[in-house]
Amino acid sequence: MYPMDFEEFLMAVGINADTMSYLRGCYDNFNEVDPVVHDRIMKAFNTYLIIGGKPEAVEAYVRTNNIQDVVRVQKDIDSNYLRHISKYNRDQSVLIQDIYQLIPSELNNQNKRFILKELNQKARFYKYESSSTWLSNSGVGIFAYNVDEPKYPLLASKERALFKLFPSDVGLLSCKLLNGNQIRILNGEVNLNFGSIYESVTAQELAAHGFQLFYYNSKKTGEIDFLIEHEGNVIAIEVKSGKDCKEAFRS
Repeated sequence: MYPMDFEEFLMAVGINADTMSYLRGCYDNFNEVDPVVHDRIMKAFNTYLIIGGKPEAVEAYVRTNNIQDVVRVQKDIDSNYLRHISKYNRDQSVLIQDIYQLIPSELNNQNKRFILKELNQKARFYKYESSSTWLSNSGVGIFAYNVDEPKYPLLASKERALFKLFPSDVGLLSCKLLNGNQIRILNGEVNLNFGSIYESVTAQELAAHGFQLFYYNSKKTGEIDFLIEHEGNVIAIEVKSGKDCKEAFRS
């Protein structure tokens, strides 16, 4: 079962339809959200970053309001993924497991690009393409492919061998990266860089709404975190987190 998106999570944790309608109206009309409502939704968003949208994890949180119960569920899901992968084609199951296990560390790299040489110094993409694609087709991973040019149509300049690979659920990533320190996100700490977690939740939300994901990286002009196509146009999305983002808004 695919993870809940953020709107579905809000409904699961008790945000009522009137509040959802109010937020949608503020967005559509470029209106400022009431500070009380904004604070409540931001707290829910920080909670979503560590709970994610897996129905079992959300159900555990709603039932017990205990993060440790959620973490146990997330670890069970992770173990079930690995068991399921082990039943796949014997020649490729080890490769799929290696790629799956590398997702958190690759996302923490500075450029967040998945580097297959971490698996094998002589690796070539064609050897791993079907293995990594399995993660996407099974709903375990989300791909964002590099493009040579941020122009429509993006598929025309897609680089098949260069990609970012995100877990399908941000909660599973937080469980692995934060290692029991999820409270730091709940407390809204801004002195830490949770960039990979924020990029992951962005990828998850975009994928949930049917967008194919791309990114652009150039030594001359820099990187664009995500590119999507909407109604024949290319939309660039930049994801910011941590104290640098706060300081940028103040300056």
